[in-house]
Amino acid sequence: MQDSYFPIPTSKNKSCRKSYLAVVDRWGNAVGELQSIQTMLGSCVIAGSTGILLNNLMTYWHLDPDHIDFLRPGQRVRHTMNPVMVFSESVENGGQLELVCGTPGADTQVQTNMQVVTGVFDYGLTVAEAIDGPRWTHNQAGTGSAYPHPNTDSLQIESLAGEEVIEGLAERGHSVELTGAWGGAGSEGAIQVDLENKTLFAASDPRREGDAQVW
Repeated sequence: MQDSYFPIPTSKNKSCRKSYLAVVDRWGNAVGELQSIQTMLGSCVIAGSTGILLNNLMTYWHLDPDHIDFLRPGQRVRHTMNPVMVFSESVENGGQLELVCGTPGADTQVQTNMQVVTGVFDYGLTVAEAIDGPRWTHNQAGTGSAYPHPNTDSLQIESLAGEEVIEGLAERGHSVELTGAWGGAGSEGAIQVDLENKTLFAASDPRREGDAQVW
């Protein structure tokens, strides 16, 4: 099995904000790493003389006392860090790695990863096919990570989904927002392990700058 390495910066002008990379080596060791400082330049505060820029993920807090993420002592703020590893079964029972994937992209992370995992395991797609598929993101009022928190519900979807699907969603009451052919959120990257022949497949999202390499 050859080593496979794959880095994914979010875009040419935002790579300092959020990046994801996945690595699988010839022995089956794997890393899925997601880095984020939230908004551009994070909190704009450097940790002493370290040169480390602190994040501002506390934008997830709400000041509405009726909100589940209300800022109060002893409560942890929610976050969207969601790197994924999928195993054939539990590690304790000898399960082996079948997929490592992830994406930057705030509130779209869980939704984008779910679409890729579903494409691979429920529909038998390769990671490239699953990543290239039509992307959608549901936004719920009052839950966004940005401040001020958006107060609208919407379903953002790429025109790649086709008119029939898009019109069907609108007829079901969704507030559909088209993002263009490749304008969907997220910058997914993944490495798939074929356990039968020990082959690695790596793919990078065409929606933003990224790369898949074999070493």
